[in-house]
Amino acid sequence: MALPAVYGIVKRTCLCRGRLGAIGGGLALIGTALSLADWGGELVKVEMGALSTTYHDAMVALLGRFDSSARIAAPLQISGIAFLLGMILLSIGLFRGRTAPGWACIGLIAGTLGNLAGFATGSLIVLDLGNAGLLLCMGYLAARPPMLDGTLTDRRDDNILSSTARAGTNGATTPAS
Repeated sequence: MALPAVYGIVKRTCLCRGRLGAIGGGLALIGTALSLADWGGELVKVEMGALSTTYHDAMVALLGRFDSSARIAAPLQISGIAFLLGMILLSIGLFRGRTAPGWACIGLIAGTLGNLAGFATGSLIVLDLGNAGLLLCMGYLAARPPMLDGTLTDRRDDNILSSTARAGTNGATTPAS
């Protein structure tokens, strides 16, 4: 779910804020891809634990080396930082490009922070709340297409133009006739 959702947010951000979408999207997609590698490693650990008790001591030693290896830990730390920075930049791009409501942008950042805090502290409640926030905001963005017609901007521009478009006023106000 994460890769298509992040890709959809990147496409939505690139509509109005191309640089923020490209940089934030790149970081968020790298973070997501590295987290999928972490998920694969966790699946390997589950299968290692399911082996017969004959190999138990060897599996415990291997898990100890796996969990303490800097070659494995460094990319996983980078994945969390990249995902967080990417989602912050994407949220800023969505908000500044007016392609998403402010609550959804804040929810994406809060959900990402909750997700990472839940993993870092081992708190399932914080992890679940962060994931629920991400799911809610990503689901909203998937269900609602961006409004690109600029209705608010056009309406404001029309009012300004209509008050200054009178012949001979040059934009200055005139007394009512």
